[in-house]
Amino acid sequence: MEERRRSVRENCRLRGRIFFSDGRKSQPCSIRDISYEGARIDLLDHPVHIPDAIDLYIPQKHRMMHASVRWRHGNRIRVAFSSVLRNISVHPAGNAVLSGSFSVVS
Repeated sequence: MEERRRSVRENCRLRGRIFFSDGRKSQPCSIRDISYEGARIDLLDHPVHIPDAIDLYIPQKHRMMHASVRWRHGNRIRVAFSSVLRNISVHPAGNAVLSGSFSVVS
């Protein structure tokens, strides 16, 4: 089978959090693989309605990426990144504060 992806996926086991509804709702997740262009994510809690546009926060990398959901299967989703938001700090209440951003060019 021919690989169609433009960037190499890196297998990983990173903790993350998906933010949606303008940051009013969030859900913990586990990132199973990641590349410059996207990620495969396992939802840890009972899947709630995840919209087509989300923000993915990865604490170990101090990064939040804006992404669009490309496919869904059970508690697993695949997302494509549209921009990476930098200089992230998350307060104990779970609210993310950021400054600066740049877009992913594909």
